[in-house]
Amino acid sequence: MKKILKVMMAIFAVALLTSCGLKENKKEEFKATLNKSKVMMNSDYEATVKLKTAKDATFEVVDNKKHSVQGIRTTKTGKENIVLKNIGKYEIIVKDKDENITKKLRVKVLPYKKNINRATSSVAGTQFNIQTVTYEKVKKPKNPTEDAELNMDSVDGLNKVYYRVVISYELINNNDKSINPQYTEWSPIDDSGKDYTGDGNAYAYSFDSIIGTQPIQPHTRKTGELVMISNNKFRVDHLKINLSEQVTTDGGDVTTFANGGILSLDGNTTNNSQSTSNQQQQQTTDSSSSDTDSDSYVEETYEETTETTTYSDDSDDSYDADDEGDSEEDTNDSYDEDEDV
Repeated sequence: MKKILKVMMAIFAVALLTSCGLKENKKEEFKATLNKSKVMMNSDYEATVKLKTAKDATFEVVDNKKHSVQGIRTTKTGKENIVLKNIGKYEIIVKDKDENITKKLRVKVLPYKKNINRATSSVAGTQFNIQTVTYEKVKKPKNPTEDAELNMDSVDGLNKVYYRVVISYELINNNDKSINPQYTEWSPIDDSGKDYTGDGNAYAYSFDSIIGTQPIQPHTRKTGELVMISNNKFRVDHLKINLSEQVTTDGGDVTTFANGGILSLDGNTTNNSQSTSNQQQQQTTDSSSSDTDSDSYVEETYEETTETTTYSDDSDDSYDADDEGDSEEDTNDSYDEDEDV
């Protein structure tokens, strides 16, 4: 009898071990990976990360405060493109279809930053070498700390979420006279033709780190930063810069020594004196025409529209200040954490 009991206990032990082994194998078979652990936004403020896992698995996206930004969904094929529209740190929680196994994958979304390293066209010996352009989607702070927002008269008019483009550049003075930025100004123009100025509103404002500072000496360069701010999305793939008349204070007198103009990354230059002459000629032609044509000259304006976009993630808490300055990495350093539920 004792012998039979020992045999039965041995069989039970073998069955138990086999069951545990099958369970462990099942855990090892369930996989979930991301193609990147860091991904950069594009100029449309979108970042896409690719999830690969088992068919019929479920997944959810949470931000760095564990708030759900994309609800639980089921993947039918095991392959999903997850679109994120805020910079910051996220966690993608993936579960097998029986919800017995959970894997947590981390991903970090970085601002879109493009290296340009190209000079604009030149006007009267002055041009700009554009180094980098960074697109940012910003949550409006209660107490601004950035110079651009601190100097913005219409800062209260900014939406809860607004858009910022930061342009790093060098101003190149190839003239024989210094350029005094206390009297000489410039402003960026976006791809729609809208001019962003220091006294602009919440739809077209800019701040420059050089304007108002000391003169740029002849045949030298000075590094600066232009910040463009708007409630609406905008792009500067074909950036232009509106340069005013160039003023020097060499010898102690305030003297205009050269005309300004529109400088372009595409290589075209419009001289302000030529532009003014063309407008005067057009106005003269208009005034001499018949009454029915007297209103034919109309200054072009740019309508400010508010874009409505459905975001894949709409959390305002996903922004993390320490995300800025990182570069995109292709290696996947996300971690897997198996846990029984």
